Amino acid sequence: MRAQIDIAKKLKPLFVEPARYRIAYGGRGSSKSWAIAQMLIVRALERKRRILCCREYQVSIKDSSHKLLTDTIIRMGLESHFDLLETTIRCKSNGSDFIFKGLKKNASEIKSTEGIDIAWIEEANKTSKSSWNLLTPTVRAPQSEIWCSYNPEDEEDHLHQLFVLNQPPPRSAVVEINYHENPWFPAELDEERLEMQRVDPEEYDHVWEGKVRRALEGTYYAGILADMREANKMTSVPYDPTSPVSTWWDIGYSDDTAIWFVQRVGYEWRVIDYYQAKGEELAHYAKAVNEKPYTYKEHNLPHDAKQKRIGMSQTVIEQLEGLINHGEVVGHQVTRDVNADIQAVRAFLRGCVFDDEKCEQGLKALRKYRRKFNDTRNRFDDKPLHDEYSNGADAFRYFAIGCADEKTMVNTAIHNTNIIQQQPQQEDYGTISDYF
Repeated sequence: MRAQIDIAKKLKPLFVEPARYRIAYGGRGSSKSWAIAQMLIVRALERKRRILCCREYQVSIKDSSHKLLTDTIIRMGLESHFDLLETTIRCKSNGSDFIFKGLKKNASEIKSTEGIDIAWIEEANKTSKSSWNLLTPTVRAPQSEIWCSYNPEDEEDHLHQLFVLNQPPPRSAVVEINYHENPWFPAELDEERLEMQRVDPEEYDHVWEGKVRRALEGTYYAGILADMREANKMTSVPYDPTSPVSTWWDIGYSDDTAIWFVQRVGYEWRVIDYYQAKGEELAHYAKAVNEKPYTYKEHNLPHDAKQKRIGMSQTVIEQLEGLINHGEVVGHQVTRDVNADIQAVRAFLRGCVFDDEKCEQGLKALRKYRRKFNDTRNRFDDKPLHDEYSNGADAFRYFAIGCADEKTMVNTAIHNTNIIQQQPQQEDYGTISDYF
């Protein structure tokens, strides 16, 4: 059997040396995924192997690397050696198989999967600490390996911290590669690259040069969260069974649904957990809530959850009442002055303490929540950008506004920061009266 393998010279050391972790990171057009797909196919042909291809979220097989691997097999002229099935790929000669899973939604399935020889995480920058801690002990076959490919987005991304910004674990092969090191970089992509370099230099650095995005510009909460991390307000926060838990939701009908899990202890709000998923029915989110080991007081939804949607005989609240095991399901009126709410959240945040592992994804949403940039005026507009981070930030805003009456808000802000007393006219924080 002969097959043509095309791998950029920069990436060859990634596959030559023995390693437990093989990490390729960098910008678009660098051939990372293409090279990994080829090498996984070669590994599958060598001997029987079980290869898990995963990413943090995978709603359907269309979100996976299935098509990339299928196309690569065909391009290498090896289709006669594989059964290219709808949801799996299997080697005919030795039984090697590729399986495709989302880490976040298939935790129990992945934990029970035996004999994984290689796990490949695509878009590994999105892999949460909890998902990583779930996967690594599962990939425990002799000489098993974990491969990761990604474009770094945030300096706080768990795997970027683990393998690049800090000393990587033993037996790690780590390679950075970008478009100019790919000898097959196509002219069509180069036109796209040059255009982005012209119109959006900052985004260009991230997309094409593999640089992390600037963390603070245009964001609402990133600076406060950085201060809170320094003050050790992002740590391990155990569940207190003597205090009931409340959940706060933002329901996405065409995008993500986000849920925060909180407890109140004195002046302190303990944010102990977070859950987010996309494209699921209400039963999925109710199951996620029911499976947590918490005693619930109430489940707080936006006010429009009291309304019936077209084609449904029950409201969202009525549906969840029949799905969630315990705790009252209620709707809260959401204010229309988002900017005033955001200023209030800035003060409220400092009265919270977060479990940094369980709330990792939610904290990222808060950190990334930002103003919309106006290209015409070359400045940020005075309204939020709606993107993948909006739902988590909106759910937290409902929580902050819904549970913080005026007395609690004032006491919490003064008790934890003294910011309003010290800087009553500071534009970023406003005054007490601005919050209500």
